[in-house]
Amino acid sequence: LAKNTFRTSQLDANIQVTLGILCLLVYEKFLSVLLKQFNVGLPPYVVGLVILSLALLASEKLASRLRPFFLPAVSFLDTWIAAIFLPYIVGAALSPIPTSDRLIKALLFVITSTVSVLSLNGLFMQACLGSLQPPSSEAVIPPTAKATSTESSTAISKANLPQTPPTASPSWASKLASKEALAFLGLSLIAAAKPLVASTTAVPAAVAYAPGFALLTLAVYKLVQLVPKRLQAVGFVPTITGGLLLLALICAFGAAELGSWNLGVQMYLSFTGSTILRLVTPAVIGLAFKVHACKSELLSNAGPILAACAVTVPSVMLSAAAASRLLDLGPQLAWGLVPRHTATAMAVPIATSLGASSGVTVAITTLVAICGWSFGRQLLDKISVKNPTARGVAVGGTYFSAGAAQLSTVEPEAAAAASVMFAMCGVLGTFLAACPPFRTLLFLIAGVPMVP
Repeated sequence: LAKNTFRTSQLDANIQVTLGILCLLVYEKFLSVLLKQFNVGLPPYVVGLVILSLALLASEKLASRLRPFFLPAVSFLDTWIAAIFLPYIVGAALSPIPTSDRLIKALLFVITSTVSVLSLNGLFMQACLGSLQPPSSEAVIPPTAKATSTESSTAISKANLPQTPPTASPSWASKLASKEALAFLGLSLIAAAKPLVASTTAVPAAVAYAPGFALLTLAVYKLVQLVPKRLQAVGFVPTITGGLLLLALICAFGAAELGSWNLGVQMYLSFTGSTILRLVTPAVIGLAFKVHACKSELLSNAGPILAACAVTVPSVMLSAAAASRLLDLGPQLAWGLVPRHTATAMAVPIATSLGASSGVTVAITTLVAICGWSFGRQLLDKISVKNPTARGVAVGGTYFSAGAAQLSTVEPEAAAAASVMFAMCGVLGTFLAACPPFRTLLFLIAGVPMVP
């Protein structure tokens, strides 16, 4: 009876997680249609985060109704956000990055910029807000599917969703969840899909291989959880390590089965990777609940947060123009670097409006996110930035939604400030890129002909 009760409750919990994610996706889609109708160039997930945050902050009654329904989904996305970002690492292999000495100079500039923006924002906010106890330095992403904060755990408990199974023999589902079983099943499904693809044209190859690719992605993520904490502290975080390992496996598959490594990457990204990445936007929108949880702290620190945003965005954009002239990076890299600390969905329109290609811009923002994931929190620890709000502002202003998603798992008390900061920086950057006087200044500093 206890087992049956647990299975029923677990099914209810899974249904609630699924419904919550679907509702967030529908909400984003509705905003996307609405923004296109009114010709607004902001990405829907950022607008969704801002609107939901303001609604929760304005109405406690609304917040009390929405939290029990959405928090299980938000907690699930928080737990698996690092795995969700793995396809970004795989996709970076196809980015059209120039192969010349300009590439080396651009890489050094990106790393230097990431370190300086993160450090200066963190130290500025620390000076304004004072020091608090540092967050616990646990592993970057916990492997267990648990809620990431006391608030989430309380909400799930109120919804009568059990969080641990009864002490009985492991079920087939728990055995299947092991990394070995996932890897074996994933490789088996990939092997089984080969004759299916060869015998019929009704099933696209990317779809036929998708179940195996998906299970292989989860198996790789579970495997890299075994990386020792001392190695994670020097940059071998699960997202980066897992992404590189998954990329190697996908490239090997492409070379062996399709005749070229890049065809394997393209097949993975065309269906499996793009489907997994669809979960990034509901994860970002769900950060609104962390903004609401830190309502009083954010309101009391609104002045320093606004000041940090007002200084960071124009200085980052202008420094890219100056660096392109001093380092002779050329227009493509120059304008791709301008919105480098802005979420990809906002960075691409900014850069393309200036004359850069979207591929170069995506590659640069992905590199910034990888740098942030690799050493961002460790750098803040080294320079003794301990205040959660200061850490959140520094991370959100440097590696945008990727940073906010990372903090939502390991430092939930800092994730709210990161969410607010990256959203404000994106909106301000979009406005400045469309402002004629600021555009003129960018082109004058860069010393290149102005794009109308």
